[in-house]
Amino acid sequence: MRELNVERIQTDEIWCYVAKKQKQLEPRERRNPFLGDQYIFVGIDAHTKLVPAYAIGKRDSATSYLFVKELALRIRNRFQLSTDAFKGYFDAVDRLFGAEI
Repeated sequence: MRELNVERIQTDEIWCYVAKKQKQLEPRERRNPFLGDQYIFVGIDAHTKLVPAYAIGKRDSATSYLFVKELALRIRNRFQLSTDAFKGYFDAVDRLFGAEI
């Protein structure tokens, strides 16, 4: 989906885990970024319930940036973005949208 016109996007992260919960991982397993706690970052159009973008990874600034970048690539107009104030969004939104959001 590209060139979408939306008014409001609501975002959230859904927690899940792969193999084991993060605190149960052995030291050697902790080096594998694909094991343990994972998050699905989801953006939902508040009006249509369309999901224009999502990302899967750790709850960190790198995954936040990938997720916000997907939103930026798919939505063409200025819109209102609602988040849970996770600090990973602040830099990503500022870098990718600036004052246009």
